[in-house]
Amino acid sequence: MIARRLALLLCLALLSASVSLSCLPFGTRPKFPVLSLSGRKLDFHGWRDCYELTNGLITVTLAPSLGGRVLQYRLGNHSFFFLGREELGRTYRDRGFRRYHFFGGSYLQLHPEERWGSTGGSFDRAIMTDYPPHFYMGNYQLRTADIRPARAVVELTGPYPALREKQSGKAVVVEGDPATGVLATTRLEAYPYTTRLGVTHTIQNLSDKPQLWGVWEVTQLRGNSEESGILSLSDVADGSSWLYLPTSAASRFKNGFLDLLAGQPVARESEKQWMPGLVPHVLAVQYLGRLGKVGVDVPSPWAAFVDQGRQLVFVVRGTTLQGQYPDGGCTLEVLTHGGPRAYPILEVNLFGPAVELGPGGKTSATFQWAAATCPPPIRDASDLGVVSEPLSLSRQKTGWQLRGTFGVFYWAHAYVFFLDQKDTVIGKLHVGRVTPFEPIVLHDPVDIPAGTRSLSLSLYSVTNRKIGDLDRAELPGVP
Repeated sequence: MIARRLALLLCLALLSASVSLSCLPFGTRPKFPVLSLSGRKLDFHGWRDCYELTNGLITVTLAPSLGGRVLQYRLGNHSFFFLGREELGRTYRDRGFRRYHFFGGSYLQLHPEERWGSTGGSFDRAIMTDYPPHFYMGNYQLRTADIRPARAVVELTGPYPALREKQSGKAVVVEGDPATGVLATTRLEAYPYTTRLGVTHTIQNLSDKPQLWGVWEVTQLRGNSEESGILSLSDVADGSSWLYLPTSAASRFKNGFLDLLAGQPVARESEKQWMPGLVPHVLAVQYLGRLGKVGVDVPSPWAAFVDQGRQLVFVVRGTTLQGQYPDGGCTLEVLTHGGPRAYPILEVNLFGPAVELGPGGKTSATFQWAAATCPPPIRDASDLGVVSEPLSLSRQKTGWQLRGTFGVFYWAHAYVFFLDQKDTVIGKLHVGRVTPFEPIVLHDPVDIPAGTRSLSLSLYSVTNRKIGDLDRAELPGVP
């Protein structure tokens, strides 16, 4: 871990006080690079006509011919997503098409699950066994690739299967999934100087009658420390892959989460992976290669995947809207794969609400992905970063101690602002340049301005515009 120390650049606007800070090495700090958005078509591990989007911090690879899924989300050279080595480059247009395959990456599904195959278009509705194959592994089209300096937008729409008409026997390319009667669009938005990626899934009912459908995003993450994410059936968990997800004090579930395999023989082994007491209001999951499934019913779901050895963090976040959610109201679920000849995978499932869609009706759900570097545990995740140790001031024998540990999603400047009782800034401390490649670690003595009642840790962009507050804290012992 590269510890972030407070900078010596103290710019305190005080009414009446002086501030000092211990002389700590600022270390080697990268200058702001010129990070630009770019996109290109490429072959990726045998899959042709993939599309790569990068901004110099993250690299995202999409596969239109494989269900429009995102095969890779990479921070620098580090990939978080699982890819099945035995499935690399395969598409299964003929043999094996109706069977589920562990390609990996992140892809769109539909819920409620029990409705798969119950409706469809004008072609064969008995096309599916236990999964709608065209929907999750069929042919999609790259409709938009708009790369600009301030924003890049990529859209994939599908599926567009080639089916044979029952009467003529001719192969005809149709619009939408014949098993569910749905057309899907996935829109990705990337920006410079941040690891954040906006992911919006939209589904449209193409059938001639109302249907109940909701967005279901599946993200498969690697279950060991293999940096490429490419795993074989013979690979095993090594205990380095963790997940942290929030629980609610108002949850309808015991301990804030639901064990969806409770009562089954595998539950005794899988429950060793669940650690509800490790962090307050957070369920920690250490992947041990055992089959298990849990869900939480929080209003603002997020999940933080952590490579504990490298302290690299990948975060997915969502927002709960009015509607029907699976398994008694779970807004986020985690599936850990296990058993003989099973890939070591942690699977994060985020949901939009299932709503009744009339003919031509649409519904959407937007999720946020991001990456940072931060030591565990992860206590919270926001638009700006993750929190391992909250911002705090404590009184010691020698004075005040400033503490906090964070990971950031931006290449930016960080400041600690001292605020009075009216929330007016009365002093500021320049922490320095911060990046997603190293954590912020505050652990230093500091004098504080007279009249301080609270403080904030804030991020400012490369153009000196405020991005937001990463954390805030009240001064203890002050009325």
